[in-house]
Amino acid sequence: MDEKPGPAITRTLREWNREFRTEEDCLAELEKVRWPEGVRCPTCGAEEISQITRKPEVKNKRTRSFQCLEKTCRLQFIATRVRYCIL
Repeated sequence: MDEKPGPAITRTLREWNREFRTEEDCLAELEKVRWPEGVRCPTCGAEEISQITRKPEVKNKRTRSFQCLEKTCRLQFIATRVRYCIL
């Protein structure tokens, strides 16, 4: 089995810290890496996605998540994991 290598790390830690000063900067980069052609539902693959943005009430609470707009799916998810919640 031939496995493709993951993306090459081309930044030093110091460069990384300069470029990604906030959690929002890191999330935006992670979203670009995970979905290079735009955010898609990880379950059904739909492109019709709603971005949910909220003010954090407590530290370390995610402020940006997505919801699939496909009527049969409606999955809520974030770039770092999938949260199965049907509304």
